Amino acid sequence: MPSVCDPRGQDVYLIYEAAGIKILDDGGTLLAEHNWPPPGIRYIGNGKPHGPRRREVSPIA
Repeated sequence: MPSVCDPRGQDVYLIYEAAGIKILDDGGTLLAEHNWPPPGIRYIGNGKPHGPRRREVSPIA
């Protein structure tokens, strides 16, 4: 049985504004807020390389 705090299956609302985007839950609580990137920025990475993680062989093996 899921707990009361289980966030899966709940609706969220997106508000698009000139400054950015806001994500709210059913009660109007702000869950996340992100500003738009400056003009000319086409891609924002997460700092991780593309593709699957490379497996490293243990030096002990």
